[in-house]
Amino acid sequence: AVGPGHGIVHKGDLIVAAWFATNRDDPMAHRPSKLRTIYSPDGGETWCCGGMIGRHELKDPNESALALLPDGRVLISIRHRNRYRKCRVFGYSETGRADWYSVAYRDDIPDPVCMGSMTHTADGTMFHINCAAKKTRTALTLRVSEDGFHTYTDYLIDERAGYSDVAADPDRREAYILYERDVDDDGLYFTKLNY
Repeated sequence: AVGPGHGIVHKGDLIVAAWFATNRDDPMAHRPSKLRTIYSPDGGETWCCGGMIGRHELKDPNESALALLPDGRVLISIRHRNRYRKCRVFGYSETGRADWYSVAYRDDIPDPVCMGSMTHTADGTMFHINCAAKKTRTALTLRVSEDGFHTYTDYLIDERAGYSDVAADPDRREAYILYERDVDDDGLYFTKLNY
């Protein structure tokens, strides 16, 4: 499965985070799972599998998001199922294809096992959005960073939340967030904010 969310373009490659699950007893099960990127060097005509990400460090990595750091590296934000570490995991690659390094837990970015999303702008501003509670899908929080998430500013978007995506317009200094509050019957919400 890819995403959910969107991919990126990096040095001519289309790159998407993808997770793979194999369960011989239940072919529709979402775990056990592994994570990698898939990429296309020719505008989507053909696709290749990238290297595994967090192969041994992470328990069932899955729905993940990509963005470009100001220095040109690719950052991945990973959802996983380690019940003792309820936070996002970040990893880095020069190409986004393989050779992921410094794959590590970010305890400062809590996550209750929910999809998160990222984007970046050409001026180097980065955006990360996810539910920021450790146990429930609540406290949808947008983090805006000018230095690759060494530091960031938090903006609470909504107390109730679920899956979300973010886009940004650097000329207007606006971020746009599309998100769900109640997956069963509440529909989608849209908001924007100045950063």
